[in-house]
Amino acid sequence: MTESPIVGLSEADPDDSQPERVKETSGLDFSAHDLRRTAASHMTGMGIPRLVVKKILGHVCAGVTAVYDQHEYDFEKMRALRIWNERLVAILSGQEDFSREEDKIVWLRLGVS
Repeated sequence: MTESPIVGLSEADPDDSQPERVKETSGLDFSAHDLRRTAASHMTGMGIPRLVVKKILGHVCAGVTAVYDQHEYDFEKMRALRIWNERLVAILSGQEDFSREEDKIVWLRLGVS
């Protein structure tokens, strides 16, 4: 079983009890959806177009334009995920400044502060 970077989550065991294990480990009221919401919010806040974020999340676009626009957005999604990865690396390596309250990071791994 491969452990993910978040204590209590396992890539090989994606069952509904994983958020409960994270909650027990960290004491946080956590759901897997929180990760999607956080990533989406940060990516749009970093200037990544909402349409690209929707595609990353697997949301289906509706309307007339969606019928005609058959582009898969693979390049745009890859670029956005590289930018998001760089942000995560900066956060985890301590290069980000979180002095503002709204930027506060809550670490899920025990012993990390």
